[in-house]
Amino acid sequence: MSSIYVRKIEVKFSKEDGFILDGQSKICNWFYNKLLEACINDYQYNGNAKKLLYGRNLRDYGTSLKENYPFLHTVFSSVLKEPSNRIKHAYEKFFRGEAG
Repeated sequence: MSSIYVRKIEVKFSKEDGFILDGQSKICNWFYNKLLEACINDYQYNGNAKKLLYGRNLRDYGTSLKENYPFLHTVFSSVLKEPSNRIKHAYEKFFRGEAG
């Protein structure tokens, strides 16, 4: 017999830390939308080539955005890698017919 314990933990942030986390969340949302826009443009204007979706191309493209948008340096790199993985995975499921 196994037992499962559930514990709620409340984390309290200072007002300044809350602003920092909110700002980083907004940067991540912007970054996700920028990558998604690049994928849509790649698919529409490159003859359905899907070049950004091969290998690590999308992730490398995301890294190259740091040169043009220095505010991306304020977010940890591992956090910025995740949107490219999510977008790539969503496109793969779409093209396999598993998602709409």
